[in-house]
Amino acid sequence: MSIATATIPAQAIVPVLVVDLDQLTCIEASASNFERDRCKLLSDRVGELHEYIGLRLNGVEKMIKGRITSVSDGEADVWFEFKDAAPREKRRERRRQVSIPTVAVDAATMREWACTIVDASKSGCRLKTEYVKDLPTDITLQISGIDMPVRAEIVWRSADHAGVRMLWQFSSSREVNVSKVRPPSLAQKAAPKNRAAEFARSSGRIIGHTRR
Repeated sequence: MSIATATIPAQAIVPVLVVDLDQLTCIEASASNFERDRCKLLSDRVGELHEYIGLRLNGVEKMIKGRITSVSDGEADVWFEFKDAAPREKRRERRRQVSIPTVAVDAATMREWACTIVDASKSGCRLKTEYVKDLPTDITLQISGIDMPVRAEIVWRSADHAGVRMLWQFSSSREVNVSKVRPPSLAQKAAPKNRAAEFARSSGRIIGHTRR
């Protein structure tokens, strides 16, 4: 077997954070029944998830991309889609209307801007902000509810909107080592959410603030 999930007993239950890649939301769940290329999610909220997800496990640097193939009675079957696997046939992505407070960060200067994601798909989103012209092409997004920064690239701009390509960092089969997983702390999960919410409520006076 090619990935470290094979070292976990089939009935082990591992806490995970699940990122819905289609609408950029996140839920807490448990994962069990690990095999070489799949696992089962357990949560009373799995019915809220769309097809493509990212599994966030402490001890694993990058998310594991997965595809939900079936949902029933608080359980979901997930097949892993590692970045070193053969690519799937591309399909036109559905864009979903959302309203998610977000912080855009210039990694070079650490300047920050309050934005709102107003529609999303698994590979991109549209930002709304009055500071579009100030945003650099390469940014990092701190998305409310997601406990990790997401690299992104602005591909088009209008007066108050910007189209963004999400540069998700997913694991390869060789990078996953579930034996190192530990439950995420409450502080880790809460910090990005609180920070994005704070910026969403803030005024334009703090736009362009530099972290110290």
